[in-house]
Amino acid sequence: MTEEVTVADPQERFQDFLKSDKYRRRISQMSLAGSTSLIVEFEEFLATDSALAESIIEKPDEYLEHANRAAYAQLQIEDPEYAERIAEIGVKARFRGLPEATPLRALGSDHIGKLVMVDGIIVRATPSRPMVTHGAFRCKRCGTINYVDQTGPFLNAPVKCSDPACGRAGLFDFIQEESTFIDSQEIRIQERPEDLPPGQLPRWINIKLIGRDLVDIARPGDHVSIVGVVRAEAPTLPRVGKLRVFTLNLDANFIDITSKEPEAVLISPEEEKQILELAMDPWVHRKVVRSIAPSIYGYEHIKEAIMYQLFGGVPKHLPDITIRGDMNILMIGDPGTAKCIGGNSLIVLADGTITEIEKMVHSTMDQGQIKTLDDGYYVETNHKLLSLNTDGTVTEGVSSIFWKREAPENLYEVTTRTGRTITVTPTHPFFTIRDGVIMPVEAQSLKIHDFIATPRTLKVKVKTQKLQIDIKRGRTSAKHVRIPDKTTPELCRIIGYLLGDGYCCITTTYQTVFTNKNSILRTDFSNCVKRVFGISPYTPPSHEGKDLWISSVEIGRFFEKLIPGIFLGAAKKEISEIITGCSNLEIANLLRALFDSDATVSIKGREISLVSTSNKLLRQVQLLLLRFRILSQLGETLVNGKSYARLRISGENVILYAESIGFLHPRKAQRLKEHVDSGKKFNTNLDVIPNTESLIKQVRCGLRLHQSECGVPRTTFTNYERGRRNPSLRALQKIVASFTTRLEKIRGIKEKIESIEGWNQILNVRRKLRVSQRELASFMGVNQGLISQYELGKLRTSNEKLLRGAKEALKEVCNDILSNQKITEKIACLQALVRADIFWDRVSSIKGFKPEEKWVYDLQVNGTHNFIANGLFVHNSQLLQYVARIAPRGLYTSGRGTTAAGLTAAVIREREGGMSLEAGALVLADKGIACIDEIDKMRPEDRVAIHEAMEQHTISVAKGGIVATLNARTALLAAANPALGRYEPYRTVAENIALPITILSRFDLIFVLRDVPEKELDAKMSEHILDLHKTGMVPVEPPIPPDLLRKYVSYAKNIKPVLTEEALHRLRDFYLTMRSASETEGTPIAITARQLESLVRLAESRARVAFRKEILAEDAEAAIAIMKRSLEEVGIDVSTHKLDIDIIMTGKPKSVRDKLQVIIGSIVEMERETGMVEKSALLEKLEAEHEIKGPEAERLMGQLMKEGTIYSPREGFLKKT
Repeated sequence: MTEEVTVADPQERFQDFLKSDKYRRRISQMSLAGSTSLIVEFEEFLATDSALAESIIEKPDEYLEHANRAAYAQLQIEDPEYAERIAEIGVKARFRGLPEATPLRALGSDHIGKLVMVDGIIVRATPSRPMVTHGAFRCKRCGTINYVDQTGPFLNAPVKCSDPACGRAGLFDFIQEESTFIDSQEIRIQERPEDLPPGQLPRWINIKLIGRDLVDIARPGDHVSIVGVVRAEAPTLPRVGKLRVFTLNLDANFIDITSKEPEAVLISPEEEKQILELAMDPWVHRKVVRSIAPSIYGYEHIKEAIMYQLFGGVPKHLPDITIRGDMNILMIGDPGTAKCIGGNSLIVLADGTITEIEKMVHSTMDQGQIKTLDDGYYVETNHKLLSLNTDGTVTEGVSSIFWKREAPENLYEVTTRTGRTITVTPTHPFFTIRDGVIMPVEAQSLKIHDFIATPRTLKVKVKTQKLQIDIKRGRTSAKHVRIPDKTTPELCRIIGYLLGDGYCCITTTYQTVFTNKNSILRTDFSNCVKRVFGISPYTPPSHEGKDLWISSVEIGRFFEKLIPGIFLGAAKKEISEIITGCSNLEIANLLRALFDSDATVSIKGREISLVSTSNKLLRQVQLLLLRFRILSQLGETLVNGKSYARLRISGENVILYAESIGFLHPRKAQRLKEHVDSGKKFNTNLDVIPNTESLIKQVRCGLRLHQSECGVPRTTFTNYERGRRNPSLRALQKIVASFTTRLEKIRGIKEKIESIEGWNQILNVRRKLRVSQRELASFMGVNQGLISQYELGKLRTSNEKLLRGAKEALKEVCNDILSNQKITEKIACLQALVRADIFWDRVSSIKGFKPEEKWVYDLQVNGTHNFIANGLFVHNSQLLQYVARIAPRGLYTSGRGTTAAGLTAAVIREREGGMSLEAGALVLADKGIACIDEIDKMRPEDRVAIHEAMEQHTISVAKGGIVATLNARTALLAAANPALGRYEPYRTVAENIALPITILSRFDLIFVLRDVPEKELDAKMSEHILDLHKTGMVPVEPPIPPDLLRKYVSYAKNIKPVLTEEALHRLRDFYLTMRSASETEGTPIAITARQLESLVRLAESRARVAFRKEILAEDAEAAIAIMKRSLEEVGIDVSTHKLDIDIIMTGKPKSVRDKLQVIIGSIVEMERETGMVEKSALLEKLEAEHEIKGPEAERLMGQLMKEGTIYSPREGFLKKT
C-alpha cells in the first residue's frame, strides 16, 4: 500500500502545481487551439517544488510521464469534453527554460538519460513524416488483429499471435488504418558561430521532434533553445552491426525559437558599465577603429568602413518592401610585394632544369612583351614547372605570369633543419600542417620549430639533352677532337669529376685538369674522355700518379660554354642549367663521379658528406638527389679555420644512395657496403609527419583498437596520440596499415557472424570486436548476467532467439564501423599524408634584414598556386578573418573552396531515404557578417548564388521536392585580387577584377588596397612588423580588447537611431549636388539612389557607435567622406577623370558607351552603302572622323563582338547583328 502512495505521489504534486490560476487558464484554453500539449515554465516549477524539479532532470523518462498524466487529469477537471476527445492521445507537458543551458561540446556520457537544455542554430531539417506509435498487425493464419506499441527506429511485429486458438509465430500484415500515427521530424543543430572557440570545428547533435506542436515550427538558420532527453545510440553499419562508440542525440520535449539578434551576447553588469562609459567617450569612433586588427598596419579608412559594417544600419520593414540595414564591402587587394622571393632562388622546372628565378624572369622578359607596374614589371608566359597538388603529390604546373618588383624595406631569410634557405617578403606563404590538413602560413607568422612542406622527390620529365655548342676550332689537333652534340652518361661523369677534383685554365692553350690520386678514378676519367672526345688525357712527368691533363682548345672552349664556372675557381663551380635537365641515368653518373672524387664515407658518423667552397653547387646537388628520393642536409663546416659548405646524407638515405648511385672508388664503395650491411637501425625522427595526433586517436577509437594493436609499441603510440612525439613516416605507414587491416578483419568477421552456432563463438567475436558484455547486453536489451551465464556455459538450454539477437547486435557493431564515413575519410587523409611527396622540414631560424638587391620576383602558377624554390614549396587576408572573429556573429570562408550549396543551402539525401535541407554559410551568418576571401576565385555558377542574399537578404531553394525561403540577413565583407595580380589604375574596376557587374553594383563601398612605395609610410610599416616579431606581441595595444569590442557591438545593435533634420539636409544636399553635375548633356551620372541608401546606412551606423538615438550632422559628414573615398578609388572614368557611377553599375563609363555607340552607328551607316563593312575602312573612318585610335577601336569592336552586338560574316568584314 505504501508503494502505491509513493508511486502516485509525484503525479499529485504535479497536479497541485497545475491548479494555480495561470495553468488552469492555459489548460482551459487548450481546446480553443486544438492543442495536446501544455507549456510549463520550469523555473516557476523549480521555485514551487525543487525536489520534484530535480527528479525531472535526473529521471525524465519516469517523471515526465507523471507530469503528462497530471496535466491530463487537470484537463478532465477543467474541460472534460475535450479531455474525452483526446483520450487516446493524452496531454504532453512541455518544460520551457531550464536554469542553465549545456554547451553542445560539453554533452557527454554523464548526460545520457538526463533532461538538458541546449542552444544552437539549425543547420539541417527533414520534412515532417508520420511515425507509428501503436501498430496493428493481422495474423495471416487466423486473421486476428494484434496491437503492438512501437518504440525504436524499426517497425516491430508481434512475436506470436495473441489469439490463444492460434498462438503461432508467423507472418503478419501491417494494418495502416487500424494503427496510430504521430508527426515526427529530425533536425540538426550546431554551435552558433559566435560561440565557436577559435580554430575548432562546430559540434552538432541530431534532435528528434515528435508531436504536431513541435514539428515544422523552426527551419534551417533559426537560432533555437531546445529542452530534451539525451539518448545514446550505437550507429549501425549495413551488414556489419552496431558500433561500440555511441552517438548522442536528443528527444525534444520543447523547442523555443530564440531571438535572432546577435544582441543575445551575455554581458555582465561590470562589462555593461564599461560599455556605457566607453560610449560617452568623445573619441569612441577613433578607439573602435584602432581596435580593429591592430596587428595590421595602416588602412585606416578601410578599418573605418569595417566599423560601420560591424555596427550596421537600421532595416526598414515597410508594407510592400524591406530596405536592408546591413552593408556590403568589397576590398580589391593589390598583392604588391606581398608574395615575392629573392632573385637567386633556385626554381625546378617540369623538365628537370634547375634555374635561378631572376635569370628565368629576365630571359623571358627579353623575349616577351613587358608590361609596366607602379613598382616593377610583369610578362605573360607559359613555363611548365613543378608544383604541389592538393593531394600532396608533386605535379606539373604552368606559370602564366612572371613578376619583377621593387624589393620592400624588409625581407625574411627562412632556414630549415636540412639547410634549405630562402629569402622572401614578410607575407610570402609556406605550407604547414594542422590536424592532418595542409594549409598556408605566412613567413612573418612562422616560428622556430614549425614544420613546413618541402619536396620528398622531384618527378621530372627528363631526357638526354641536345648540345648545340658552336666551337671555334684551333689549328693543330682540331680534326682529332670530337665535340658531342648530346649528353651521355660518360660526359656527365667527366663533368662530375671536374666539379669535384678538376679545373680549367688558359695558359699557352686551354688546359682541362683532373687531380686525384686514385688510379681507378683516373682510369675511368681517361676512358670517358677518350669515348666522348676521341682523345686521351696525359700525365705530365712532374704530376705522375696524381693529375690527368687535356690540352685542347676545342675541349676547353666546350667546357667554357657548358660549365663556365669551372674557369672561375672552386667557389664559383656550379652545374649548368642544361645539365640539370639530363636523364636520371646521366645525373646518377654525374653525382657518382662528384662523390667519388670529393666525398667521404664515415662509418662512425654513419653518413656520406661532401664539402665544397661553392654553396650553390651543393644546393643544386641537394635538389638533384631528390630525383632518387634521397634527402640530405646542408650546413657549414670549418676546415683549417675556413668556412665551407657541407652536404650530408645520413640514415636510410645512405641505403637509397647505395641503390641509386653508389661509388666507383674502391675504399668508399667498401665503406658504403659495410654501412649498408651493418643492419643497424637508423634514426627516423628526422622524417616525421607532424600534428596528426587527433586524427590517429579518432580513428583508433572508431575502429575499437587498443593502443598496442596499432602497428607500433604501445608506449610509442601513446606518445604519438598525446602529441608528445611526432610519428616518423615509417611508423605512420605501419599505423595506417594496422587501421586498414582492422577494417578488412571487421569485414571478414561480419561475413562469418551468420554462421555462428554457439555462445563460445559469440564470446570469440565479441572480444575481437572489443564489445563488452554490458555493451552487448545493452544492444540486445537483456540483462548482462544472462549473457555471462551463456558465455561461461552455465546455461545449457538452447535459446535461439537470444543467440539470434547477439548475432544481430554484433553485425550492427560491424556495420557501424564500416559505414562510418568520418573514419574512412580520416584513414584516407592519413594514407594521403604517408603517400605524399612531402618531407616536413623544421624551421631552424628566421631572420629579418634590409635587402641590398633592388628587385624581388614571383611566379603566378595556374591551379595549384605554388612552386618549388630552393627546395621549399612556396605559395602565391588576415583582415577578413579578424572581422569574422570580432563580429557578434561572423563566418569566414574562402572563395576557392566554396560552392553555391555551401554558401546558401543544400538539399541532402538522408540515410533512411527522403531529403532534408541544410543551411549554408550565408544562412548561418544571419544577422551577422559573412567574410568571403578570394571571391573572384569562385566558379561563376557558384557566385550567382549570392545575388539574392546581397539585396533581398533571403535564400530561395527549390530542389529535390523542397521549396523554401531562408533568411540570410547578412552583411558581406569580400576580398578579391585583380585579374592580372596588380590593380591597373588606368583600367576600370570592372576590367581590373573578374567579378560580374551584377555583384559589383550590390556593394555599398569598394576599396582598392594598392601597394605604392612611399618612404615614410614604408619605414613606419617596417618598424611595426619588426616590433611585432621582436616581442611576439601587438606593438600598440588596442584601446578596446576584442572580447569587449564584440560585446560593445552587440549592445549597440539595440539602438535604432533616426535622422535629424540637419543630418537629412546634409545627405540631401550632397546627393543633389552630385546629381546636378550630371544634368548637362553628355555628362556622366555621378551617383544614384542606391548610393543615397548606402549613405543613410553609414550615418546610422556611426550614430550607433556612440549609442546615439539621433543621427547628427557629423555622422552624415563622415558617411559622405567615406563614400567619396570609395567613389574616387573605383568610380572615376580614367579617360575623362570624372565621377561616373556607371563604371560600378554597368561596367562601362559614359565615355566608353559613347564610343561604342559611335562604332555601331558607323557600321549601320556604312552597311547601307556596302552591305558588309570592311574592317580596315571602318578603322580609318573612326580615326579620321571620331579620333578613336586603331588599338582602342579594335578593343571596343572585340567587346561588341563578345556581347553579340556585331559579328564577322567573313574574315575582315563586320555586320550589325
